[in-house]
Amino acid sequence: MLSVREQLHLRLQSFCGVAQYKYRRRLLRLRACHEPDRPGSSLEGRVVAFTTPQQYAGRFAAALRKEGGSPLWCPTIITETGADTRWELESKLFGKGDRSEDLCCSQGLDSYGGIAFTSRAGIYAFAEAIAGQSSILREDGEPFLVAALGRDAELLEELDLLRANSRVRYFVPSVASPQALVDELGEGKGRRLLCPVPLVVDLEEPPVVPNFLRGLEKAGWVPVRLNAYITRWAGKECAQPLLQRAQRQSTCEKNSTKLQERSDGARDGVDALVFTSTAEVEGLIKSLDALVGSGIEYLKRSRREFVVAVHGPVTAEGGARLGIEVDIVGEKFQSFGGVVDSLARHFAVRT
Repeated sequence: MLSVREQLHLRLQSFCGVAQYKYRRRLLRLRACHEPDRPGSSLEGRVVAFTTPQQYAGRFAAALRKEGGSPLWCPTIITETGADTRWELESKLFGKGDRSEDLCCSQGLDSYGGIAFTSRAGIYAFAEAIAGQSSILREDGEPFLVAALGRDAELLEELDLLRANSRVRYFVPSVASPQALVDELGEGKGRRLLCPVPLVVDLEEPPVVPNFLRGLEKAGWVPVRLNAYITRWAGKECAQPLLQRAQRQSTCEKNSTKLQERSDGARDGVDALVFTSTAEVEGLIKSLDALVGSGIEYLKRSRREFVVAVHGPVTAEGGARLGIEVDIVGEKFQSFGGVVDSLARHFAVRT
């Protein structure tokens, strides 16, 4: 039996297009960020700052509340589509950059052996581009792989992406990482693989995507990079929620006063800071550089105030490359529940 939330998603999908459905889901997720916390769990009263973009904010906040934590959303990057990325999507998917009647031309999706998604943002961008198109992939031909990582595969099912086509085979690696996807896809044998990835703006592109594409090449695939959406810095003010909350803690300690508990049960201050991607780390550092002079030094000084956690080993490596000391690495990174569980265990030992 479907849950109330699943029924709501199906109703939204039935009555509006993919773009509207995507927009309404984001609203639901943002509302989740303001729901009351659940008492009596291992993160009860703990303030956890997290830097995910909007698409992931609701899911992460819900995972924290499940353990009684109090989320503090501090987005440091923004993911979005733009005119350039929409043109590139149509160029790769429909051929020649226009939606002609013959969508199944040799220059379109049929010229690939599959499509490999490494993020939910890529799935949303693709779904929005093909919305309303009844024939984007021929029914006859070799199997067509549609790959995604971890819980992102649920979004493929939710949007029913290309599922009606008998050629389509969904593929999910055992570990939610681009490298695992490369390892488990097997030998490419010269087949082309479409790879929707971000166009990074105002930030250094992390090595994850270039390494992913090189790994596919070594495995005999012909990866075709598709800049399906934009990842950009959220701006110099994006660290303000973290700074303001942490400042209350410093002020109380300086004045030897007790930290005030808020109406939601959480105290002032920050107990943990969580990153889910290397771009988020760089975005926060850039903002702190602009606001306090040195982001790296600020985070070093703050280690006695809050722990730093990351979603998985890829983000841990990226953070180390940028000079961030990480205290906690999520062990199960198919979903955000992994790093939240690791945080809960960490604080359970300390209490």
